[in-house]
Amino acid sequence: RPSFGGKPLSMVLVIQMFMLLTGALIIILTKTNPASISKNEVFRSGMIAIVAVYGIAWMAETMFGAH
Repeated sequence: RPSFGGKPLSMVLVIQMFMLLTGALIIILTKTNPASISKNEVFRSGMIAIVAVYGIAWMAETMFGAH
């Protein structure tokens, strides 16, 4: 793992960077128009679901952290 200042980078961050890089490479190599992705109905539904799940998880984490 890469390290900065002697402290290794978190594996979670490394995985997130590789996922972002892979997504960018897929868009570049398949010559997909990035503007058309956000207009896709499946993408919109997925983003709504992600926001809803993260909202509930954030609320639960806040409640458990406070009590």
